[in-house]
Amino acid sequence: MAILELEQIAVGYGRFHVIEDVSLSLHEGEFLSIIGPNGAGKTTLIGAMSGALAPSGGRILFEQKDVTRWAADKRARAGIGRSYQKTHLFPNLTARANVQLAVQARRGVRLRQVLSRVAQEIQAEATEGLRQVGLEGHADLSAAALSHGDKRKLELAMLLALQPKVLLLDEPTAGMSLAEAPAILDLIAGLKASGRYSLVLVEHKLEVVMRLSDRVAVMHQGALLTHGTPAEVMANPEVERAYLGTAHGRANYGQ
Repeated sequence: MAILELEQIAVGYGRFHVIEDVSLSLHEGEFLSIIGPNGAGKTTLIGAMSGALAPSGGRILFEQKDVTRWAADKRARAGIGRSYQKTHLFPNLTARANVQLAVQARRGVRLRQVLSRVAQEIQAEATEGLRQVGLEGHADLSAAALSHGDKRKLELAMLLALQPKVLLLDEPTAGMSLAEAPAILDLIAGLKASGRYSLVLVEHKLEVVMRLSDRVAVMHQGALLTHGTPAEVMANPEVERAYLGTAHGRANYGQ
């Protein structure tokens, strides 16, 4: 069953459309990746899913409810969580405090409650969230003091603290070194293996996409070019021409 459905989605400004007529579904427990060249509309599509961008046409269904006009915070409370290409953290707060804020937001806790026994529950949940991403040893460091890779892990811990049903991951390895990327990818693979989440990944590293995805959607010039299993997408000559390029008559998947 589809948990998230996009029906003829368009996002534009006046007569200019960044994406147009995109219909796509995400099934419960599925790992869907979105690929395409720069400017194809991938991040715009994620923005429409999360509520950060309002569609100019079409509709979006989440668990059979029309959420097209829901703001991003309402969608987050309903179970649609999103990470960004650039980390969104509170740099002067500790790693634990960052996750605690996410827990508080999910629970709707007020300040006076934070000063009561609820504070201990929130702190315990935040500590467990840090443990899940391997940051328990950095709980008392400020977010600003963390490496870029650890900042990505912290953002993921904050996202998971919201207890989402759908995870929208926009280039989670962006800016990472070759040494840092495997750790976050292992965490994402673990999220898939848990069966607790439906995931949408925007990622330029095709070897990652092919390894993790159940299905791949290809964006090109603001439109959905095709979608299917990784093998089907890689064998599609339209994908070779529009995105992957060719080298000596064969797809050059490394570019």
